[in-house]
Amino acid sequence: MSPRVGHSLRAFLRRPAGSAGYVRRSERLCGGNRVELLVGGEATYAAMLAAIASAEQSIQFTTYILHSDTTGERFAKALEERAAAKGGAIEVSLMFDAVGSYGSVSDAFLMRLVNAGVTVHIYRPILPARRRLQATLQKLHASYKRARGHKPRPPSPFSPDFWGFHRRNHQKILVVDSRIAFVGGTNIGDEYMDREVEGQSVRGWHDLHVRVEGPAAVELGNAFRGAWNRSGAVPMRGSARPVCVHAPVMLEVCANVEWDAMKGRFRNVRRTSMRTAYLHAIQAARASVRIANAYFLPDTDLRRALSRAAERGVRVQVIVPKDSDVRIVYHASRYVYDELLVAGVEIHEFVGPMMHAKAAVIDGEWATVGSFNLDHRSFRHNLEAGVQVLDRDFAATLDAQFERDLASSERVELVAWRKRSWHARLREELSHLFSWWL
Repeated sequence: MSPRVGHSLRAFLRRPAGSAGYVRRSERLCGGNRVELLVGGEATYAAMLAAIASAEQSIQFTTYILHSDTTGERFAKALEERAAAKGGAIEVSLMFDAVGSYGSVSDAFLMRLVNAGVTVHIYRPILPARRRLQATLQKLHASYKRARGHKPRPPSPFSPDFWGFHRRNHQKILVVDSRIAFVGGTNIGDEYMDREVEGQSVRGWHDLHVRVEGPAAVELGNAFRGAWNRSGAVPMRGSARPVCVHAPVMLEVCANVEWDAMKGRFRNVRRTSMRTAYLHAIQAARASVRIANAYFLPDTDLRRALSRAAERGVRVQVIVPKDSDVRIVYHASRYVYDELLVAGVEIHEFVGPMMHAKAAVIDGEWATVGSFNLDHRSFRHNLEAGVQVLDRDFAATLDAQFERDLASSERVELVAWRKRSWHARLREELSHLFSWWL
């Protein structure tokens, strides 16, 4: 987060006692925020749809995966309603990743949104058909604006490398009127909802999201705007003025692109900002480190930090899915178990639906929720977004959720782990060779 955004707030808001050591650059923290943990698809979607319905000025919405299913329809109707409200004065922008949403969203679904006044942008389409669809959507939106007496803005001069296949937008951000924002791991699709499939009840994916009010909402809007403007979309206007709410939660938005208020432009920040935040907080841990991560492929430094924390008496607990939706990541992740188990790190495999969360809490002081996985793809390739929070009440809420998740998990024991078959070991070793790209 830019240190300029919350500058006036820091004069009267202090960090929680004892929390200073968990963040590397405390001047980047901003106070005056309210943060709420959202668990599961129904709670997350209900809060997001309520925020969308309250929009009076703008809606900025990006997701890695967008489905044109029942859940997608709920969001489409909500966005269409706000795009038509107030004579079309509300600016509604939707962006989704071309690779993440490949085959999941129909052209007709997108055309309907554009014809209703929603600006739709596909992030880095790599297929010629998708690039043609992108051009068609832009032309339709320009026609929509002209038909209502508005002058459409010219296309962006920035031309991204559409063939940068591995550079994806993995962010899940919703910002309403620059006052309410959502960020976390939840995409838009029926897989997050409890439902009936072929006559059998299926539980939705388990994920975590946060609702934020305050200056952090502006920063998340800047992260959205940065990705939007730098990916060939019709340029979006500049940053909004931050508004403080009466809740002294200190946090930092960690994103790959941010708004530089001094220079009036967007700039790239280090893609490893969240990795650095994790390393610093783990190294500062005194009692407990709790991590839930869907795609757990920590690099050498992170594994060393976790091992050293366990060796100095910190209780380190990691929750991963027992049955991942991406099998090669699942096998590559299991390759690192042995090293961590020997050091005393507890590994728990979540039993049940896919555990898609990306969260951590340390010593009941520092917490994070976002789209960052602990892998090379999140730290070095993708656009990601999340928050690191210094607030004991929020950390206690996240700790309580970890307890519930641990109750639904099975602990991996070192003795039993070392008895797995040779072909399982071979799969893990071969899969881990591709960890840089996973």
